[in-house]
Amino acid sequence: MTFYFADTLLSTPAGFILIYFKGNYNCRGCGNQLFESDTKFDSGSGWPSFDQAIDGSVIELEDRSYGMLRVEVQCSRCKSHLGHVFPDGPRETTSQRYCMNSLSLTFEGKLENSSEYPKSYPIFSLKYSFQESERLGI
Repeated sequence: MTFYFADTLLSTPAGFILIYFKGNYNCRGCGNQLFESDTKFDSGSGWPSFDQAIDGSVIELEDRSYGMLRVEVQCSRCKSHLGHVFPDGPRETTSQRYCMNSLSLTFEGKLENSSEYPKSYPIFSLKYSFQESERLGI
């Protein structure tokens, strides 16, 4: 079985089942809560994308590296680099796309609507980072 967190695909011998985990994406450096899973969306970029950070959780700084003008996002607590924010997010919400480096994040959450899944599937609370899930083979 393979788990991918939030807007998640569970692969089973019978095929794939989309499952959802509700929780928070936290800074890998210090554990600061950065994004709620409800703000995550598929931007098509391949990077974890969110339309809104938790108030006060991030700092936005001008970034002129590589001959570009961008806005860098750092953790407000430990100042770790998290990614960049762009003004091309969902218009229905904030129009912001926080494009984050997945290695800078951990996820803490639990499965939503677990009663809808067959009892043979493992239903449990999660406190794993993406890297730990790969190491554990889940």
